[in-house]
Amino acid sequence: MENEQSLGLDGYDAVALQKSGKLIDGLAEYQSTYEDKSWRFISAEHRDQFDNNPSTYTPQFEGRCAFAGSLGKTDGPEGQSKNFYIAKNKTFLFSNPVAKQLFKFTFAPNGKFKRALALLAVLLLAVAGYSTWTSFSPPRVLGESQDAFQVPVSQNEDELAIGGYDAVAYFTDAEAKKGDANIAYQWQDTKWLFASESHRQLFAEQPLKYAPQFGGNCAFAAGLGQVVPADPTVWSIDDDRLFLNANPIANVLWRAVPGSAARAYDHWPTIDVQQ
Repeated sequence: MENEQSLGLDGYDAVALQKSGKLIDGLAEYQSTYEDKSWRFISAEHRDQFDNNPSTYTPQFEGRCAFAGSLGKTDGPEGQSKNFYIAKNKTFLFSNPVAKQLFKFTFAPNGKFKRALALLAVLLLAVAGYSTWTSFSPPRVLGESQDAFQVPVSQNEDELAIGGYDAVAYFTDAEAKKGDANIAYQWQDTKWLFASESHRQLFAEQPLKYAPQFGGNCAFAAGLGQVVPADPTVWSIDDDRLFLNANPIANVLWRAVPGSAARAYDHWPTIDVQQ
């Protein structure tokens, strides 16, 4: 029986995607094999077009995140079909919406001059982010409303909060530290791991103090109205609150782009966390 993971582009018609810019489920009766994957199409015509020139329709960077690939990473995360972008008759996939937007801004503009300007803008944002590192101040969140920005909690495939990292260690040890599977605490229907029993006790007494904002999802993405899993090793503490981001660039932009924090707090109560 065919495994779903063996389907190229998750079973969507790669030819239809380039022609219409839409994800359309292919049919098993119109199927082809390329690079150890099965590719499905909505018609024999699309299948034949693919067979004649498969490299035209298969995603760039072997289906890995195009933003990571553009930065020279050959082992970047897998791209997701829903996060696609078509440019110059080529298909690009991304691991999350933030990576997609960054790619479009820095690499996708036509012409060397436009790309240079875009890259310069990102560099300026990065410089601005680092120069304001100590002065960055997110909006105040007080009282009973505070926990509204810490749920629902992001879980990994093992149903662990923030990838099994110790939420207290960010504050006490100033580092991202893996928790111990034997030292756990249940909060918001999610298992949290800690590096020590004392950290577990601190969290149990004040979970709102130590739990990250936006459920442990990418703070910069929240400002864009998106829910994107964060990398627990990319973090910052501001106003005694923990913020995680999807990657170092998102972390810099989180601080550098004016109003990003305010927009994140405005968006979060209305974001569809199931997106």
